[in-house]
Amino acid sequence: ECAAEFRDAYGNPAKVDTARLEISLEDATTGEATPVTRPAAGEGDGPGCEAPGNLTAPSGAVNATAVAPPGPCLASRANFSFFTANTGIANLRLTLLPPSEAGVQSAGPARGATHVQPLAVFPGMLMPSRTEFSCRPDPARAGEVIQCFITTRGPYNNVAGGASPEDFEVVAGPAFSYVSAVIAKSVGRFTFVAYAQRAGEAEIALRFAGNQWGRNLWFRCPVRVIPGAISMKLSRVSCEPNPAMQGATVECSLQLRDRFANPTPANASALQVGDLVPFARDANGEPLETSAARAVGEEGAPGFSFVAASVGPVDVGL
Repeated sequence: ECAAEFRDAYGNPAKVDTARLEISLEDATTGEATPVTRPAAGEGDGPGCEAPGNLTAPSGAVNATAVAPPGPCLASRANFSFFTANTGIANLRLTLLPPSEAGVQSAGPARGATHVQPLAVFPGMLMPSRTEFSCRPDPARAGEVIQCFITTRGPYNNVAGGASPEDFEVVAGPAFSYVSAVIAKSVGRFTFVAYAQRAGEAEIALRFAGNQWGRNLWFRCPVRVIPGAISMKLSRVSCEPNPAMQGATVECSLQLRDRFANPTPANASALQVGDLVPFARDANGEPLETSAARAVGEEGAPGFSFVAASVGPVDVGL
């Protein structure tokens, strides 16, 4: 609720037509504003004195719109109200329009009479159900750090304070080997990180830890973890048939793994099958003839074949 009192250059009360009053609520940082013409109702004579003006600030920048009263009102005081769901420093700007622009004739100062009143809008009450929770990147590779963000908001979707990092409980699935503590970035804004390790569909869940905000309200963020870079050390070769009859052709394929032992599809990796050199050695260490490496199976895994020319174990690899 606001009131504007009009005075002359000597500080004496002065009546003006509130139909000439232009009010805007602008963001003090960006200067963005929505001007509003004749939004106020005055305490004086005229039909406009009976219609209160309303300023309503939409989402986004701190600004306002209003409904104009139906006619002129000669008054030394004008009353108006505004609503804003935004926080920060705003400038409440009042300007008197000249009669030609306002469409009315009245006494009072000409255009250029402007008053700016700084206004601080603080975060309101926290409403737990309006909390925002997100994590990125998604998808994330195994071995990658995922950063999560928490924003607490009020009933009008404004950023709201009141919570501290200790008020949050984070539950991460087995895909994550490490979750950091929650830290505060600014009023109503928090963050933490998680270390992804196991590939697959995963989830990070969050709730308020204490009874003050309610423990039954969960916020969930699905994250898909994909395999990381191939580790030849952890990858394994399998062959069929095994055991094989002497003289039979044995087909082998490489089961790719990343450094966390996650199965890695060959078609999702940077591995070039043609760069691999297969080998097969009998029990005496003598080399057996093998085919060239080639893509096998639906996923194009590296594979090769050899003929079981001798009896006994065979050492194979790529």
